[in-house]
Amino acid sequence: MGRAAYTDILLSGGFPEAVRRGPSARRRFFESYTAAIIDRDLAETARVQDSEAIMTLLRLVAARFGSLARYQNLGRDTGIDGKTAESYIGALERLFLVRVRRPWHVNLGQLQVKAPKLYLADPGLLAALLGAGARRVRDDDGFAGALFETFVASEIERQASWASESMSCWHYREGERKVDIILERPTGDVVGLEVKASATVRPSDFRGLVHLRERVGTRLVAGAVLYAGARTLPFGDRLGRCRCRPCGRDADQR
Repeated sequence: MGRAAYTDILLSGGFPEAVRRGPSARRRFFESYTAAIIDRDLAETARVQDSEAIMTLLRLVAARFGSLARYQNLGRDTGIDGKTAESYIGALERLFLVRVRRPWHVNLGQLQVKAPKLYLADPGLLAALLGAGARRVRDDDGFAGALFETFVASEIERQASWASESMSCWHYREGERKVDIILERPTGDVVGLEVKASATVRPSDFRGLVHLRERVGTRLVAGAVLYAGARTLPFGDRLGRCRCRPCGRDADQR
């Protein structure tokens, strides 16, 4: 129970080569992996030659984990224009280094945020790019939350990719109310997930899910706050808090 219990699986991520290694060797693996992708694959597939700007942009996305995509700001801080930054992010997404979680396109209110959300494709990669270890997971609430959400999102998207029916993955925010992950079936049914890297859940953590339930009615099949606690418990109609249970499979099967 508690986020410390998840530290190893969060920091190691899902790459089999990284899972098998210790912290120092894992960091070297991610450094060489990103360098190979950017210096070779990116130049060949996207015809991008400015590898230094791409690497800076990737580190900025890591540092602003889970933030909304403000391409003009990212471009300015990278030394390029906003359209180029957006193009580079698209290239990094195609090479599975960055995930762009787009906003849920339903006209629920005028305050609905329509910007996509950026995060790294793997929690181990995120930690390596920031040089973060177990101490930061323990002491930095914001970082631990982002790492936990990255882990959950990457696992859900991976499993959704082999599901028997197609599912779309979105995020939703309206004012102060948000839902980290929305899964939508072709029928229009949705499941909402909030991710909390803590061992306790407060009623306020359900604010976004309650708002979603009120707006979409029976389309919401279920909503859950996924957390680092010990028990799975209901929290009203179609809502509940669920403990995160990382799989125990070995590295070859992850």
